Amino acid sequence: MAKSKKPKGYKSRKSKQSMMPIVLGAVGAFAVLAVVATLLSSGDTPVYGDVTIAGEGLPTFSDGSADGAIGMAFPEITGVDFDGNVVSIGADGRPKLVINLAHW
Repeated sequence: MAKSKKPKGYKSRKSKQSMMPIVLGAVGAFAVLAVVATLLSSGDTPVYGDVTIAGEGLPTFSDGSADGAIGMAFPEITGVDFDGNVVSIGADGRPKLVINLAHW
């Protein structure tokens, strides 16, 4: 009896199904590593430095009114990054977009 030839690129259903345990194992390992990394990084020492703001503060925006901060100079913000380097955002005549993000 002659063996039938399979088309090029043919994969049996069995070989496709055998990848599922590997994928699930990888996802599970990643989840465990993420939890361990979170637990190890939640110490009592802060990961930020002192931040100072110099200049006139921006007025509070009231909904439905004109924005009083338009045209005002941006106050200079100075802080320290994770490596201890001084970081400063100041009014140097160039437009800036400052985005504040939080992890919680």
